[in-house]
Amino acid sequence: MTLESSATPTQTPVEAPDETSVETPKEAPKVSTVPREIGFGIVGGVVAVACFLPPLLHFVTGPLGPLIGGFLAAQQLKPGVRGRAIIVACVGLVLAGLATAGALAISAFAGSGGPPDWFPKSDTLALILAGVWLYASALAAVGVAASAVFQAKATT
Repeated sequence: MTLESSATPTQTPVEAPDETSVETPKEAPKVSTVPREIGFGIVGGVVAVACFLPPLLHFVTGPLGPLIGGFLAAQQLKPGVRGRAIIVACVGLVLAGLATAGALAISAFAGSGGPPDWFPKSDTLALILAGVWLYASALAAVGVAASAVFQAKATT
Protein backbone atom coordinates (compact mmCIF):
# COMPACT_ATOMS: atom_id res chain seq x y z
CA MET A 1 0.00 0.00 0.00
CA THR A 2 1.42 3.40 -0.97
CA LEU A 3 0.44 6.91 0.00
CA GLU A 4 0.04 9.64 -2.51
CA SER A 5 2.69 12.31 -2.14
CA SER A 6 0.31 15.15 -2.97
CA ALA A 7 -1.13 15.27 0.56
CA THR A 8 -0.75 18.64 2.32
CA PRO A 9 -0.38 18.94 6.08
CA THR A 10 -4.07 19.85 6.46
CA GLN A 11 -5.32 17.03 4.27
CA THR A 12 -5.36 13.40 5.22
CA PRO A 13 -3.42 11.15 2.93
CA VAL A 14 -5.43 9.19 0.39
CA GLU A 15 -4.50 5.58 -0.09
CA ALA A 16 -3.74 4.50 -3.58
CA PRO A 17 -5.14 1.10 -4.58
CA ASP A 18 -2.68 -1.72 -4.13
CA GLU A 19 -1.92 -3.85 -7.19
CA THR A 20 -2.92 -7.00 -5.34
CA SER A 21 -6.28 -5.61 -4.24
CA VAL A 22 -7.49 -4.87 -7.76
CA GLU A 23 -10.45 -7.10 -8.51
CA THR A 24 -10.45 -8.86 -11.81
CA PRO A 25 -13.74 -8.65 -13.68
CA LYS A 26 -15.75 -11.83 -13.37
CA GLU A 27 -16.37 -13.80 -16.51
CA ALA A 28 -19.91 -13.33 -17.74
CA PRO A 29 -22.00 -16.50 -17.68
CA LYS A 30 -22.48 -18.06 -21.08
CA VAL A 31 -25.96 -17.55 -22.42
CA SER A 32 -27.95 -20.60 -23.45
CA THR A 33 -28.84 -20.03 -27.10
CA VAL A 34 -30.54 -22.40 -29.52
CA PRO A 35 -27.35 -23.14 -31.54
CA ARG A 36 -25.45 -23.91 -28.32
CA GLU A 37 -28.32 -26.10 -27.11
CA ILE A 38 -28.36 -28.02 -30.39
CA GLY A 39 -24.59 -28.39 -30.28
CA PHE A 40 -24.63 -29.72 -26.73
CA GLY A 41 -27.51 -32.03 -27.67
CA ILE A 42 -25.36 -33.48 -30.44
CA VAL A 43 -22.46 -33.81 -27.99
CA GLY A 44 -24.82 -35.68 -25.65
CA GLY A 45 -25.70 -38.04 -28.50
CA VAL A 46 -22.02 -38.62 -29.26
CA VAL A 47 -21.41 -39.38 -25.57
CA ALA A 48 -24.31 -41.85 -25.69
CA VAL A 49 -22.74 -43.61 -28.68
CA ALA A 50 -19.32 -43.57 -27.02
CA CYS A 51 -20.82 -45.43 -24.05
CA PHE A 52 -21.07 -48.51 -26.30
CA LEU A 53 -17.30 -48.62 -26.85
CA PRO A 54 -15.73 -49.85 -23.59
CA PRO A 55 -15.46 -53.65 -23.59
CA LEU A 56 -17.58 -55.40 -20.96
CA LEU A 57 -18.70 -52.05 -19.52
CA HIS A 58 -20.85 -51.46 -22.58
CA PHE A 59 -23.41 -53.92 -21.15
CA VAL A 60 -24.18 -51.25 -18.55
CA THR A 61 -23.03 -47.99 -20.12
CA GLY A 62 -24.49 -48.73 -23.56
CA PRO A 63 -28.16 -48.90 -22.52
CA LEU A 64 -27.66 -45.99 -20.13
CA GLY A 65 -25.74 -43.93 -22.71
CA PRO A 66 -28.55 -41.47 -23.50
CA LEU A 67 -29.01 -40.80 -19.78
CA ILE A 68 -25.29 -40.16 -19.35
CA GLY A 69 -25.12 -38.02 -22.51
CA GLY A 70 -28.14 -35.92 -21.54
CA PHE A 71 -26.78 -35.42 -18.02
CA LEU A 72 -23.33 -34.34 -19.20
CA ALA A 73 -24.69 -32.01 -21.89
CA ALA A 74 -27.04 -30.30 -19.43
CA GLN A 75 -24.32 -30.03 -16.78
CA GLN A 76 -22.04 -28.18 -19.19
CA LEU A 77 -24.68 -25.85 -20.65
CA LYS A 78 -27.00 -25.26 -17.66
CA PRO A 79 -30.01 -24.66 -19.93
CA GLY A 80 -33.52 -23.50 -19.22
CA VAL A 81 -36.65 -25.47 -20.05
CA ARG A 82 -36.34 -24.85 -23.80
CA GLY A 83 -32.71 -25.92 -23.78
CA ARG A 84 -33.51 -29.11 -21.89
CA ALA A 85 -36.15 -30.03 -24.48
CA ILE A 86 -33.74 -29.33 -27.33
CA ILE A 87 -31.00 -31.46 -25.75
CA VAL A 88 -33.46 -34.34 -25.23
CA ALA A 89 -34.68 -34.18 -28.83
CA CYS A 90 -31.15 -33.96 -30.23
CA VAL A 91 -29.88 -36.95 -28.25
CA GLY A 92 -32.85 -38.97 -29.53
CA LEU A 93 -32.31 -37.78 -33.09
CA VAL A 94 -28.60 -38.61 -33.05
CA LEU A 95 -29.22 -42.18 -31.94
CA ALA A 96 -32.23 -42.71 -34.22
CA GLY A 97 -30.24 -41.18 -37.08
CA LEU A 98 -27.37 -43.59 -36.51
CA ALA A 99 -29.81 -46.51 -36.43
CA THR A 100 -31.35 -45.24 -39.67
CA ALA A 101 -27.90 -44.95 -41.26
CA GLY A 102 -27.19 -48.55 -40.25
CA ALA A 103 -30.46 -49.75 -41.74
CA LEU A 104 -29.78 -47.85 -44.97
CA ALA A 105 -26.28 -49.29 -45.16
CA ILE A 106 -27.62 -52.83 -44.82
CA SER A 107 -30.15 -52.13 -47.57
CA ALA A 108 -27.56 -50.50 -49.84
CA PHE A 109 -25.02 -53.29 -49.51
CA ALA A 110 -27.62 -56.04 -49.91
CA GLY A 111 -27.24 -56.04 -53.67
CA SER A 112 -29.85 -56.76 -56.32
CA GLY A 113 -31.52 -59.51 -54.25
CA GLY A 114 -32.78 -56.97 -51.75
CA PRO A 115 -32.16 -56.92 -48.03
CA PRO A 116 -31.67 -60.19 -46.14
CA ASP A 117 -34.71 -62.18 -45.02
CA TRP A 118 -34.18 -61.27 -41.37
CA PHE A 119 -34.26 -57.53 -42.18
CA PRO A 120 -37.61 -55.97 -41.15
CA LYS A 121 -40.04 -54.58 -43.69
CA SER A 122 -40.27 -50.81 -44.04
CA ASP A 123 -43.29 -50.35 -41.74
CA THR A 124 -41.73 -52.48 -39.01
CA LEU A 125 -38.41 -50.70 -39.47
CA ALA A 126 -40.14 -47.34 -39.02
CA LEU A 127 -41.62 -48.55 -35.72
CA ILE A 128 -38.23 -49.82 -34.56
CA LEU A 129 -36.57 -46.48 -35.38
CA ALA A 130 -39.39 -44.59 -33.62
CA GLY A 131 -38.79 -46.84 -30.61
CA VAL A 132 -35.08 -46.03 -30.68
CA TRP A 133 -35.88 -42.31 -30.71
CA LEU A 134 -38.42 -42.68 -27.90
CA TYR A 135 -36.07 -44.77 -25.74
CA ALA A 136 -33.10 -42.44 -26.25
CA SER A 137 -35.20 -39.33 -25.68
CA ALA A 138 -36.80 -40.73 -22.53
CA LEU A 139 -33.44 -41.63 -20.99
CA ALA A 140 -31.94 -38.30 -22.05
CA ALA A 141 -34.89 -36.55 -20.37
CA VAL A 142 -34.11 -38.40 -17.14
CA GLY A 143 -30.46 -37.35 -17.42
CA VAL A 144 -31.33 -33.72 -18.12
CA ALA A 145 -33.81 -33.68 -15.23
CA ALA A 146 -31.19 -35.15 -12.89
CA SER A 147 -28.78 -32.47 -14.01
CA ALA A 148 -31.36 -29.77 -13.23
CA VAL A 149 -31.83 -31.22 -9.73
CA PHE A 150 -28.06 -31.21 -9.11
CA GLN A 151 -27.81 -27.63 -10.36
CA ALA A 152 -30.67 -26.52 -8.11
CA LYS A 153 -29.04 -28.12 -5.07
CA ALA A 154 -25.71 -26.49 -5.93
CA THR A 155 -27.25 -23.00 -5.93
CA THR A 156 -28.89 -23.41 -2.53
